[in-house]
Amino acid sequence: MIDMLFDQFREIARYWASVEIDEHSKKYIEENLEGNEAFYRCRGVIFGVLSMLDGCSDLPAFHLVPDPSSLDEQYCKERNENFWPTPPESTDDYSINAEYMLHESLGKRW
Repeated sequence: MIDMLFDQFREIARYWASVEIDEHSKKYIEENLEGNEAFYRCRGVIFGVLSMLDGCSDLPAFHLVPDPSSLDEQYCKERNENFWPTPPESTDDYSINAEYMLHESLGKRW
Protein backbone atom coordinates (compact mmCIF):
# COMPACT_ATOMS: atom_id res chain seq x y z
CA MET A 1 0.00 0.00 0.00
CA ILE A 2 2.79 2.46 0.83
CA ASP A 3 4.33 2.00 -2.62
CA MET A 4 0.98 2.72 -4.26
CA LEU A 5 0.57 5.83 -2.11
CA PHE A 6 3.98 7.20 -3.06
CA ASP A 7 3.46 6.27 -6.72
CA GLN A 8 0.36 8.49 -6.64
CA PHE A 9 2.32 11.32 -4.99
CA ARG A 10 5.00 11.07 -7.66
CA GLU A 11 2.47 11.11 -10.50
CA ILE A 12 0.69 14.15 -9.06
CA ALA A 13 4.00 16.01 -8.73
CA ARG A 14 5.09 15.02 -12.26
CA TYR A 15 1.81 16.16 -13.72
CA TRP A 16 1.90 19.60 -12.10
CA ALA A 17 5.59 20.05 -12.85
CA SER A 18 4.98 19.54 -16.57
CA VAL A 19 1.41 20.74 -17.22
CA GLU A 20 1.27 23.44 -19.87
CA ILE A 21 -0.37 26.66 -18.78
CA ASP A 22 -3.14 27.56 -21.23
CA GLU A 23 -4.55 31.06 -21.77
CA HIS A 24 -7.45 30.52 -19.36
CA SER A 25 -5.05 29.40 -16.62
CA LYS A 26 -2.69 32.30 -17.33
CA LYS A 27 -5.57 34.72 -16.85
CA TYR A 28 -6.56 33.02 -13.59
CA ILE A 29 -2.96 33.17 -12.35
CA GLU A 30 -2.69 36.87 -13.17
CA GLU A 31 -6.04 37.80 -11.63
CA ASN A 32 -5.99 35.59 -8.54
CA LEU A 33 -2.41 34.65 -7.77
CA GLU A 34 -0.51 37.85 -8.59
CA GLY A 35 1.06 36.11 -11.58
CA ASN A 36 2.69 33.43 -9.43
CA GLU A 37 2.80 30.31 -11.62
CA ALA A 38 4.77 28.34 -8.98
CA PHE A 39 1.96 28.91 -6.47
CA TYR A 40 -0.56 27.72 -9.07
CA ARG A 41 1.40 24.51 -9.56
CA CYS A 42 1.86 23.96 -5.81
CA ARG A 43 -1.86 24.47 -5.28
CA GLY A 44 -2.47 21.92 -8.02
CA VAL A 45 -0.29 19.38 -6.21
CA ILE A 46 -2.20 20.00 -2.98
CA PHE A 47 -5.51 19.59 -4.84
CA GLY A 48 -4.25 16.32 -6.34
CA VAL A 49 -3.15 14.93 -2.97
CA LEU A 50 -6.43 15.93 -1.31
CA SER A 51 -8.35 14.31 -4.20
CA MET A 52 -6.33 11.15 -3.71
CA LEU A 53 -7.04 11.15 0.04
CA ASP A 54 -10.74 11.59 -0.77
CA GLY A 55 -10.67 8.40 -2.85
CA CYS A 56 -10.67 10.03 -6.30
CA SER A 57 -7.88 7.80 -7.61
CA ASP A 58 -6.97 4.13 -7.77
CA LEU A 59 -6.66 4.13 -3.99
CA PRO A 60 -9.46 4.05 -1.42
CA ALA A 61 -10.29 7.15 0.63
CA PHE A 62 -8.21 7.81 3.74
CA HIS A 63 -9.45 9.25 7.03
CA LEU A 64 -7.23 11.89 8.61
CA VAL A 65 -7.28 11.50 12.37
CA PRO A 66 -5.16 13.44 14.86
CA ASP A 67 -2.75 11.19 16.70
CA PRO A 68 -1.25 13.32 19.48
CA SER A 69 1.47 12.11 21.76
CA SER A 70 0.27 11.05 25.18
CA LEU A 71 2.58 13.76 26.55
CA ASP A 72 0.84 16.58 24.61
CA GLU A 73 -2.06 17.06 27.00
CA GLN A 74 0.06 17.62 30.10
CA TYR A 75 2.58 19.75 28.19
CA CYS A 76 -0.15 22.02 26.81
CA LYS A 77 -1.99 22.27 30.13
CA GLU A 78 1.24 23.39 31.84
CA ARG A 79 1.53 26.18 29.24
CA ASN A 80 -2.20 27.00 29.20
CA GLU A 81 -2.40 25.99 25.52
CA ASN A 82 -5.01 24.04 23.60
CA PHE A 83 -4.33 20.40 22.77
CA TRP A 84 -5.80 17.68 20.60
CA PRO A 85 -7.54 15.01 22.67
CA THR A 86 -6.47 11.43 22.18
CA PRO A 87 -9.16 9.80 20.03
CA PRO A 88 -10.95 6.67 21.24
CA GLU A 89 -10.48 3.41 19.40
CA SER A 90 -13.32 4.33 17.04
CA THR A 91 -11.87 7.24 15.11
CA ASP A 92 -14.93 8.07 13.00
CA ASP A 93 -15.87 10.99 15.27
CA TYR A 94 -12.31 12.36 15.12
CA SER A 95 -11.72 12.13 11.38
CA ILE A 96 -11.26 15.68 10.06
CA ASN A 97 -12.59 14.61 6.67
CA ALA A 98 -15.46 12.26 7.59
CA GLU A 99 -18.22 14.65 6.57
CA TYR A 100 -16.87 16.30 3.43
CA MET A 101 -14.39 16.00 0.60
CA LEU A 102 -11.08 17.73 1.29
CA HIS A 103 -10.39 18.65 -2.34
CA GLU A 104 -13.79 20.34 -2.66
CA SER A 105 -13.03 22.42 0.43
CA LEU A 106 -9.75 23.75 -0.95
CA GLY A 107 -11.39 26.35 -3.17
CA LYS A 108 -13.44 27.69 -0.25
CA ARG A 109 -10.32 28.28 1.81
CA TRP A 110 -7.91 29.58 -0.88
